[in-house]
Amino acid sequence: MLSAFEQKMASLNFLQSFNDFDALFNYVARNSGLANGCCLLVYDFCLRMGHHMSPKVEPDKYVYLVRGARGGAEAVLGKLKNTYKLPTAFLQDALSAHSLTSMEIEDFLCVCEPHIRKLGGLNCATINSLCQKHGITLP
Repeated sequence: MLSAFEQKMASLNFLQSFNDFDALFNYVARNSGLANGCCLLVYDFCLRMGHHMSPKVEPDKYVYLVRGARGGAEAVLGKLKNTYKLPTAFLQDALSAHSLTSMEIEDFLCVCEPHIRKLGGLNCATINSLCQKHGITLP
């Protein structure tokens, strides 16, 4: 099913005009016909599409919380409801990792989730301060 969708979307030349991953993701999510909860499918499609664009289009403003990255983010921040992405700058602050890109943070959260859980995440005062700074409300 997704390969037919990928072929249809790839044949649309106007997708090449997107120079922002978030705009591409939002467009594909709105127009794909995929049910809610298929964020991973849309994300993977957009990553693949963006990789073949010139210049390359990849996440930069947000870290998308799909699969392992969600688990890692929840290990740091606690349970996340009704969100599929967090601002990169927020996670850079939360992880004290200002040089990491969105993709690197996603990889870190995914790969290191078990280790983050063992460390017990960050203290509440730090999280609350960062949430306030970035205008984020956590449950």
